[in-house]
Amino acid sequence: WSSYTINAEDLSSVTSFGNDVWIAGETGNIHKTGKSNSAVSTISTGSTSNVNSISFVNNSVGFICGDNGTVYKSLNGGESWTVSNSGIANVNLNSISFLDNMKGVVVGDDGYAYLTDDGGMTWTAQAMVTNYNLLKTKYFTEGIVITGEYGVMKTKLNSGIWNNVD
Repeated sequence: WSSYTINAEDLSSVTSFGNDVWIAGETGNIHKTGKSNSAVSTISTGSTSNVNSISFVNNSVGFICGDNGTVYKSLNGGESWTVSNSGIANVNLNSISFLDNMKGVVVGDDGYAYLTDDGGMTWTAQAMVTNYNLLKTKYFTEGIVITGEYGVMKTKLNSGIWNNVD
């Protein structure tokens, strides 16, 4: 392990796929390094909003979400990013997760959650029946789990309905 300082910016999320490690940063920046002792490179997404979460489904395809309804997609291993937020409100998004290249979920403040089944081209709002901030999500083969403030936990089995977990 090595120690790095990245321009004294707040870093909010880390993920890996293969040998690549991705770190979410402020003002639209993401940072890439390797699992071995590698230099850290900074990549601008083209956004000025904070990046809060990163999800890669393979070595090429990745998604990020962040403040102000920011969702971007990369098709080339994170070297470049394009806007992918059709249908998403101007809300701070906290977590994004994809099952595969097509099916994804993103969650945010004030109970906002969205699903896509077309690789992020369009997103559909989900009725969460909460105003609490949704903080993390994970898309599994069996379904989706969302967690949030004050013990909020929601699950959805594939094409089923959203359920509260008590």
